[in-house]
Amino acid sequence: MYNINSKTRLDEMGEMDAIQFALHGAEQRGYHICLQKDSNNVLTNLFFAHPTSIQMLHAWPYVILIDSTYKTNRYGWPWVEIIGVTPVKKNFNIACAIIKQETKESYEWRLRCIKRLLGDTVPNVIVTDKKVVCLLLFLWSSLSHILSTYYVYGTSTTV
Repeated sequence: MYNINSKTRLDEMGEMDAIQFALHGAEQRGYHICLQKDSNNVLTNLFFAHPTSIQMLHAWPYVILIDSTYKTNRYGWPWVEIIGVTPVKKNFNIACAIIKQETKESYEWRLRCIKRLLGDTVPNVIVTDKKVVCLLLFLWSSLSHILSTYYVYGTSTTV
């Protein structure tokens, strides 16, 4: 059975590589996708959001949390989760991103992808684990920012 499934998947992929096939499938399912490539046309950043997640973001754009985990894939690229919070304190996944490096430019790129999802809506608060106040204020001048110090102190204290 495994061989049949594998052959079927390879037939569906055709000339596409694994990334192209995954992106093609996501686009067919209505995902919002942002890509960033370097000068050699190599993927450096990938941001994607499910259509239902986008609807939820538009319904509850008040609080957004952005968190990165490191070395969770075979390439060691950070995995970034963007989470929203409903008025009844339930979390929902807004989007995810895979980035090659944690740089100011890649962070700005992610924030611009989030801003595209939001349109003219301004969130009340963005909680991050990075000191990106200048970038946040550049994109949303009326935004409050909470810097999570979880990684420094091992608790969810905020500054």
